[in-house]
Amino acid sequence: MTTSTSSTQETPASTIPDRSTVVYICIRRSTPANTADAAAEERAAEEARSYADRHGLTIVRTITDLYGEVDPMQRPGWQRLRQVAEDGEFDTVLVRWTAAVSPVCKYVSAAAKDLADLGMQIAYTWETSASALEMK
Repeated sequence: MTTSTSSTQETPASTIPDRSTVVYICIRRSTPANTADAAAEERAAEEARSYADRHGLTIVRTITDLYGEVDPMQRPGWQRLRQVAEDGEFDTVLVRWTAAVSPVCKYVSAAAKDLADLGMQIAYTWETSASALEMK
């Protein structure tokens, strides 16, 4: 098991607009980030911004985790995401692809169901992932 660290960038609750969205990024394999991890994080963030622009969403929070723990429920950033969902601040979380949630399908399904039970949906921002899921 990899020890996870998380970071959160937030907008004050008093200024949160409608259609507010949280971005979840789980790519970095170590702290401090290496060059490849930093570039991958930036690509994920850019894809999230582009997706949000196309769908009329406003990103007001970004939560990151270290990649390595297969069960997202064990990651500090995912736990923060769940808290955000429980607080009802957002209805959508943008994630680059399913592997950022977990490389194990049963954990992806369980995490998606858990967030749905809390009133939050997952949208995948990587075009190949998004297209494949929309066709189902």
